[in-house]
Amino acid sequence: MASSVRNVFYKQLFTIKSMGSSSLPKQIPRLYSSEAPKAEIYKRWPSRVKVTQGKTYAWCACGRSQKQPFCDGAHKYDKVTGEKMASPYPIEPLKYTADKDKAYQFCNCKQTSNKPFCDGTHMWLFITGQK
Repeated sequence: MASSVRNVFYKQLFTIKSMGSSSLPKQIPRLYSSEAPKAEIYKRWPSRVKVTQGKTYAWCACGRSQKQPFCDGAHKYDKVTGEKMASPYPIEPLKYTADKDKAYQFCNCKQTSNKPFCDGTHMWLFITGQK
């Protein structure tokens, strides 16, 4: 079963690549363009989180947080030295206020077109071998 699903994805990818970028689904050109997001991929699958109505969450958009999928301020510190940077990492967290109590799939690959929620882009990253 898993190999047949993988084969379908590879066929779709081959078809998409042979059509050229003008025919790609809306999230795919972003992955192949020079304007691709600079966010680091934390994981290639989403986190299911139950949110509370009215509470505001800061979704990590840079991929550096150790409290994924939420921000812990890691974008403010140099990745190598650990020292606070004069100007923070250019990708800031996204604030999200829950409109109801519900469990959502929050994006961990940070490449979603539906921030902060997963839109399946992590599957394209897996298929195309993007790191």
